[in-house]
Amino acid sequence: MKIKTDFVTNSSTTVYLCYIPDDLIIDLEFVNKSGAFKDYSHDYPDPQAMLEAVNYKLEGFRSSNTMDTWEDWAAVNIIEEALRENGCIIKSLDVGGSEGTYYVGLSEKDIETISNLKKEKEEPDENKVGFRHE
Repeated sequence: MKIKTDFVTNSSTTVYLCYIPDDLIIDLEFVNKSGAFKDYSHDYPDPQAMLEAVNYKLEGFRSSNTMDTWEDWAAVNIIEEALRENGCIIKSLDVGGSEGTYYVGLSEKDIETISNLKKEKEEPDENKVGFRHE
């Protein structure tokens, strides 16, 4: 048996896979009614400032396909709220290893690739070489 005597952590990371539609718009009305804006109004007392932070974070997410919560937790919460409301959260995974929450965006092309892989699995191509274990 091994006994660890130095620093031990039980922290974990959650990763969300989500689809980011091009037509997803987060406007001032959405910000004002969001629970996250109410929770973080001490950081952003002006809803317009919050909207600017949200759109900045959303544009970064769209361009890089990744978003972490460390940079602006309040803005990320509003984006997550919008993604959930639009049915865009596909899966969440607890992966451990470090603290935080990360979002991984999937494009139309990614989803098409995944769909094609699934179809290939369901409809095997007889021309492909495969192995069977009996």
